[in-house]
Amino acid sequence: MAAIVGNGGSPVSYARRTVVAYCHAVLEHRDPGRWRGTRRRFLAGSAAVLAARNVPVGRPTTPVPPAPAPPASTVASGPPSWVAPGVRITHHTATATIGSMSYELVEDPAGTWVDPTSGKRYREVFTSTPSPSGGTGSGEGLWTVDVVAVDGGDVVLSRTNYINDAFNGVYAPGSATGERVAASSVPTVWVHPTELAAMTSDTAGARLVLDGPVKIGETSYEARSVVDPSTTAYSFFAFEKASGVLLLSALRTSLGAGQPTQASTTELRGVRQRTTPGIATAVPSWVSVGATLAYRGTQSFVNPMDPSSPAFTSDVVLDVKFSEVGSTWALYEGTIRNESVTEPASTIGAAGGIGPYWWDPQSLAAMQQGQVLDQDPLSGLTLTVGQPASGANGPAVPISATMSGISAESWFDTATGVLLAQTFAVESSGLTTRIELQQMP
Repeated sequence: MAAIVGNGGSPVSYARRTVVAYCHAVLEHRDPGRWRGTRRRFLAGSAAVLAARNVPVGRPTTPVPPAPAPPASTVASGPPSWVAPGVRITHHTATATIGSMSYELVEDPAGTWVDPTSGKRYREVFTSTPSPSGGTGSGEGLWTVDVVAVDGGDVVLSRTNYINDAFNGVYAPGSATGERVAASSVPTVWVHPTELAAMTSDTAGARLVLDGPVKIGETSYEARSVVDPSTTAYSFFAFEKASGVLLLSALRTSLGAGQPTQASTTELRGVRQRTTPGIATAVPSWVSVGATLAYRGTQSFVNPMDPSSPAFTSDVVLDVKFSEVGSTWALYEGTIRNESVTEPASTIGAAGGIGPYWWDPQSLAAMQQGQVLDQDPLSGLTLTVGQPASGANGPAVPISATMSGISAESWFDTATGVLLAQTFAVESSGLTTRIELQQMP
């Protein structure tokens, strides 16, 4: 377990121990009501899960804690130099409602953390008191953030959540979202080193900015940490000083005297540059603001605990409308309707040259059957080229995306790059979605 090196433990080490101790079940198998909600998220999103990311779109189940965006005297004009198209940042996250506990930062001349402004040193202490109402729930998983594009000072990101399905021993898809961020810093992922260096503690002591080492696994990082030392809503965020990437975070919110505590933690798992063919390529000519793709298909549900039971099949309709378009990226609004669900579901995502709704045509034309396009060492997601075939409109290339218990096959038109069809199956949920393109701009 990674922890900040310091006397009396770290602001994250205790929180991480308590959170992980309670993360013994995933939401789908703990609460039937939550299972129904998760199924609806699969209904809403699995048709939009394509070879680039392959996760349903919906409301996050294991949320990333909100990171601070403290003011800085120096504002950078763009993201850090290492933030480039194809970069993937992965964090492990965990949340839980647990027995009452509290943190306190105390001045200590021998403390590991130092305030570079005042020169004061600190260490952290915690206390734990059993709560009469105990803990009520938990969850943990992986958050991946993919850099789709860097457009001037803006960054286009795609965020994907994988829930740790402990019951089946797999990471199950949880949610995905996309956004364009007009800022040099994205505090839940990174703070620009220039802005990080300019941060200082405030005079009231409501926010402390401290320098000190952070250790993740066997690797030690020089970090700058932003701490809210409140005894009722404690928060801690550590960023690597050189790159600005978020290393660790911990939040703890007291629900009142004798009541449980809400705790959450985030820890960096890795940063890597993907080299998948198609990254940062030009948007096809048919992609424009307001252009819409229309898909139709079916969704089948078979009880995963009784595969011999009859399948329940319903019709699905997916409409994808592009809302913002850049030279190499687009944001889209997806709306899916399922005849078995009363209300339609919607989502906002980011697309680029490797999906989800198109793949760069030149890259498709050069692909070979059996070619591995990407293999993620943390989630296990692997993208592989299948056997090309000729469809009604000409050649098409299938790209499969697989991880333990999950499989998807997406067909892309070689001429236009558009997604023609997809089949997406999640073994643990018993859901299989099949869609085909009916109309394109």
